Amino acid sequence: MRLLTAKEVSIALQIPLARVYELTRRGVLPVLRLGDRQLRFELDTLREWAKRSSTNGCRADDSARESTSESFASTETIGRTNRKEGRAR
Repeated sequence: MRLLTAKEVSIALQIPLARVYELTRRGVLPVLRLGDRQLRFELDTLREWAKRSSTNGCRADDSARESTSESFASTETIGRTNRKEGRAR
């Protein structure tokens, strides 16, 4: 199971970080809550969400759902780059 941070999700979906938090608060994005303040997003769950969302019509206020599962491929590269550079994920 690969967990993503909100920042990684914002990069993958090409939306501002604030939008990730807004969609999470509204219950649009599937999220794992770790305590009161930490959020993580499971990569496989987000891919399934994107696949389901992109095959159905989107409401105007759910524009982030238009992303396809390919947009999450870049997050795997981000994780590898951070580990190679010695940064914490």
